[in-house]
Amino acid sequence: KGGLMLITNAMKNLKEDNLLQKNACSALSALVSNVPEDLLIKSQVIPTVIDSMKYHSKILDVQLEGLIFLHTMCIKGRKFKGAIANAGGISTITTAAKEHLTSSDLLVRAFKVISTLATLDQCQTMISESNFIFALINGMMANIDSKDLQMQACGALCALSSDPQNKNMIHLQKGTEAIVFAMRVHFDSEPFQTLACKTILSITVGDNAEASNNKGDVIDAIITAMEKFPSVFRLQENAVLVLQCLSESPSNLDFMKEKSEKLVKVLHMCLSHENPSFQDNAVSLLSQFIT
Repeated sequence: KGGLMLITNAMKNLKEDNLLQKNACSALSALVSNVPEDLLIKSQVIPTVIDSMKYHSKILDVQLEGLIFLHTMCIKGRKFKGAIANAGGISTITTAAKEHLTSSDLLVRAFKVISTLATLDQCQTMISESNFIFALINGMMANIDSKDLQMQACGALCALSSDPQNKNMIHLQKGTEAIVFAMRVHFDSEPFQTLACKTILSITVGDNAEASNNKGDVIDAIITAMEKFPSVFRLQENAVLVLQCLSESPSNLDFMKEKSEKLVKVLHMCLSHENPSFQDNAVSLLSQFIT
């Protein structure tokens, strides 16, 4: 208890000292695991760290350590996620992402925190209002060579797409196109291709016909992933579901028919996976391309 109060008081009293703020955030991350939950809430440690991040928004080291602390608090449970949201944490994380768009380390940490916060409906609304998705997708494009960042971005998009407002924002900011671009860059990474297919499915499922129109680039990327990793069941399963969703749009179905030779080949390979419901989906899709 004494150490917690000592650090938070120092942060409040020496607000302009960015080195102290950085070291204090780091110390708090190590300390909070041994502090009772009710004391953590009463200590106002979460608002103190968020205030420090706001004050030193341009200081990368403070942002990095602050994000580590916030993630540590997030994984402690719902009430800590709520405390972060209520203290202005989501807008602060969004500012950090926008200010440090070329720092893959910071963005990876920001995406991790947002993915965890997104399990609360209250946080989903705040994330939408903060326009975090704009920063996320710009961050993907600015750091396209970082596979770790692309993985974390997909995880965040997958979590955020469960909310209708955020799903619409992902479409408006061309999130699926950003994922497809990353799939081309990291074409030889099975874990990323698998997660990318899952994320595209999460963004695509439930879309109306207009939102799903003219997705030729997505279809190409999905087929390429299926060809590259035919033995990976999760990738194939999500890929087939994406193609089923997209085939409901006439423009996409026409495009898929142009690719029917490749599609028939990859869908036949799917049948080697002994999963009845998956095989049914593959056969149903395959029937549209066999004359």
